[in-house]
Amino acid sequence: MSGLAELKHYFPIDSIQKVCDLFEEQLRSENEPDLALFSIIIGAVENNLTNVKSSEKDVNLATNKFVKMKFPSIEWEEVTWHGKGNEDKRGRAVGDGVLAHSWLYVAGKPVVCTRVMELAALVSSINPALTPTIDVHEVAQMQHKLLWLLYDNGHLDAYPMALGNLGDLDEYMKISNCTDDIDKNPFKDDIANTPNSTQRPDAAALYAQAIRSSRTYYEDRHVYPYTFQGGYYHRHKMYKEAFHAWACAGDVIRHYNYSRDDEEIYKEFSEIANELIPQLMKAESSGHSARSILKDPECFASLLRFYDGICKWEEGSQTPILHIGWAKPLVSTISKFDAEVRAQVFIICSPDGVKDEDSKLIEPAVSCDKNGSNNDKWNNNSENTEMSVREQLTAAVNSRPRVTLYSHKMAALKPLLLAERLNTHALQLQLTAQSQLQRPQAQKKNRDEDEHTPSGPTARAKRARRER
Repeated sequence: MSGLAELKHYFPIDSIQKVCDLFEEQLRSENEPDLALFSIIIGAVENNLTNVKSSEKDVNLATNKFVKMKFPSIEWEEVTWHGKGNEDKRGRAVGDGVLAHSWLYVAGKPVVCTRVMELAALVSSINPALTPTIDVHEVAQMQHKLLWLLYDNGHLDAYPMALGNLGDLDEYMKISNCTDDIDKNPFKDDIANTPNSTQRPDAAALYAQAIRSSRTYYEDRHVYPYTFQGGYYHRHKMYKEAFHAWACAGDVIRHYNYSRDDEEIYKEFSEIANELIPQLMKAESSGHSARSILKDPECFASLLRFYDGICKWEEGSQTPILHIGWAKPLVSTISKFDAEVRAQVFIICSPDGVKDEDSKLIEPAVSCDKNGSNNDKWNNNSENTEMSVREQLTAAVNSRPRVTLYSHKMAALKPLLLAERLNTHALQLQLTAQSQLQRPQAQKKNRDEDEHTPSGPTARAKRARRER
């Protein structure tokens, strides 16, 4: 840590503002940020405030969703770091095949950090949780302000996960933040404005930016931007939009093969499929609103995309996903949609990447006039009496929501999904049938090959955090 003596006047660090001042000074410096210094400071703050055994935490954990605590005083002198035992595995190459299909390595599209982005990764990985259901306000507030400093300087543009975390924190602050804190905060003028005097985006805009970042820099191979957005819509009871975001998450995960190293993202999808969706479906099915999502075929199409992504994720993997604990909520959800709603969805089956015969009917019959304007002939069926039967059929198909099923399991369910009377028992059996799971067969080697073939590189150990 060169030049530490110049930073000594910041100590003791006994407030969020002092952490931000030191952080901002490092961002403005011509020298690279001192990662070790910030790791020690931020780690000390987080550990002190989120250690539930600390005697200073006189709070009722049973009734609070977040708690406020006294900010610790970090002196200039204590801090040692002990490894987790995985140091000897760092730097090893990822095995062939794993890189392309493992979510853990995002199909070779990870966030490659600059030094300042490494600082962003450090901040993004701060964990304000005191218990599984309670956050420490001061830790979340510190993380929120530091991420905004990084955002304002353009250091999060290519970091989808950090943008999503900032969106979550921004929403959290609006819900749980005490306005007194903002009024007393020297950052008050900066809360609504960036250094360029432009208004900062809200949480919804940050989630959308995270998705654009993933699409721009990582070929849309990151799942969390969509689950962040889906969670936001769910919390705001925008269920149709939530279904669409979760469907997009399913579209991303279908490009991977599930493995036991994918525990974090497995938990994410499990919560969505087996908790959030069943809960909101139960709430919606008890009402009589004419605008209910249960009457919307686009919602049904989104759900099929979401489940299809999970089934495709399972294909080719060594470990099954859709056991009975997944199948029951899935079937229950599908059964909430009436036959007339399900029948409006045009389903294309393409489990091997080959278009279904019915997909020929969805080719757009759009022509352009001399000025380049679209001529949507099927949108005016009553005025086009000379349309052929095929043209009329094409017009009808194009007016319906469409979904392409890429997994063998969901493609095999097409007749059941569109049946007037839903056979839930048959659906459940097919979803859990292990015969449908196509697992890769290990290539056999003879003894000579084993003796002369060097062993392949070992994959890295499972991550402790979901940080990406």
